[in-house]
Amino acid sequence: MRIIVISATSVLARHCVEHWAGRANHEFVLIGRERSRIQATVDDLAIRYPESSFVGKVSDFADPAQIQKLIHSLSEKRFDLVLIAQGSGTSQLVASQDLAYLSAELEVNAVSVALFTEGFTQSALKANHGTIGVIG
Repeated sequence: MRIIVISATSVLARHCVEHWAGRANHEFVLIGRERSRIQATVDDLAIRYPESSFVGKVSDFADPAQIQKLIHSLSEKRFDLVLIAQGSGTSQLVASQDLAYLSAELEVNAVSVALFTEGFTQSALKANHGTIGVIG
């Protein structure tokens, strides 16, 4: 299976990848916001699950054009599953006192999730293939 994981360095995503990689050989495309974290994740998983393949990509989750470009490039090859496990630990206290912080948190936790979900849904519909899961 070809599995694309958005926010692949999150604890939930990491557990899902380990679960799948521990049971069968898969091709994973791991997407994150920070190059060093995504590369460390790819390197670790490649050592622990050598039968599967792992590729890391970095994207700005606040940039709709970059999200669209990423989805387009990843959809050129058929995918079986997309897991969107994106989010940050928003501080309710800070969000209630700082609207700029709240806006940035909504961008990451809601808007970009919706953009990834809609973009990959359209790709799956065109290919008549693929499953999309969203957790967070």
